[in-house]
Amino acid sequence: MAQRSVQRPKGERHPVSSNVLRRPFNEMTSTTEPSVKQPALAPEKEFDLEGVPLGSWFTKFLGDRSAGGKALTSVNEQALENPVELEGGFDFMRRPDANWASDKGVVTGIKKQIDKLQETGDPVYGASVGMGGQAIDYSSMPINTALELIKHNPLSKEAKESIDTAMREDWGKPNKAGKIEYPGLPDFPGIDDLTPEWLKENGMGRKKLTKLMDTNKAAKLGFPDMGSVRKAVTDPKQLHDELGTTGRGIVRASPEEVQHITDPEFPHADYASQLKVGSYEGGTEGFPLGEFWSDWMKTRPQGETMDRTMYSFGRQPVAQKVTQEWKDRLLKLREYKLSAQGKKLGLAGAISAGIITAPEAKELFGHEG
Repeated sequence: MAQRSVQRPKGERHPVSSNVLRRPFNEMTSTTEPSVKQPALAPEKEFDLEGVPLGSWFTKFLGDRSAGGKALTSVNEQALENPVELEGGFDFMRRPDANWASDKGVVTGIKKQIDKLQETGDPVYGASVGMGGQAIDYSSMPINTALELIKHNPLSKEAKESIDTAMREDWGKPNKAGKIEYPGLPDFPGIDDLTPEWLKENGMGRKKLTKLMDTNKAAKLGFPDMGSVRKAVTDPKQLHDELGTTGRGIVRASPEEVQHITDPEFPHADYASQLKVGSYEGGTEGFPLGEFWSDWMKTRPQGETMDRTMYSFGRQPVAQKVTQEWKDRLLKLREYKLSAQGKKLGLAGAISAGIITAPEAKELFGHEG
């Protein structure tokens, strides 16, 4: 069955796509079912923020916004012949076998930070931090979903040659040092010959291919609607999160040494390394980056953009000490966010309610509501 043809809404945009949406956001549909290839996840629960011992430490688990523990079965009324495994995001913290998966260097860095904090003798927690809406492009989930949709709407020879050529050539603007954002990949096997092995070994290649398919040129050549694809593989609760939203998932490190797993029982499609930290402690509605990591935020230069803040945040070891003032502030913010007024007014309402000031909002988020 061919995908429904719809008129492009004039000017409608959302972070799920770099372009004007090809289909109204609220009309993008998808279905999932529990995965039979991944371990059963622990039930979701509310994190007991009030019960966190004073003196405890939090460290970051920076990740994309993908859903986990599910298999994607359809996108925009088009059934997928082979359901796509969704195995990322903060839901990974709920797995019994591991609490995180990433590239070897990232996992090594998280383990090193937790080991260091555990030397203090104080409790150590890990909190998820949501990256941008298109950070999911580094995973193979959008590509695998697009390939399933292409089966029902085959690409022309021109479309295939166009994407294959673009993958093998440099693409993107050079930075100040003259480095191209997406270098050419001369060994790209071609969109008809992609393998799980190639995808697993080429993180930046995955990202480049997804972004190339999300161009106006690709749309005209018949490629799937990548805005709908990104929405389908994203955890619904995070679709409208602010950049850097923290605490959707939280784990507590066990007294034993954190395990860097290189031969996991349930391998991840994209990452060879996994991390077993300890126990899943629950989740929250999410807190702004600057409010949760307030100590680190004080080190940032005034007037810094949020994008630049996140860039530095992702490349530095970050730890937050739990104090009574920190806890009281987050509890007050959580109470407000869960209130009817908070759900309606958001950050602007938090300012008017006196939870944070307008100058604080501008400094932390680059805007005042």
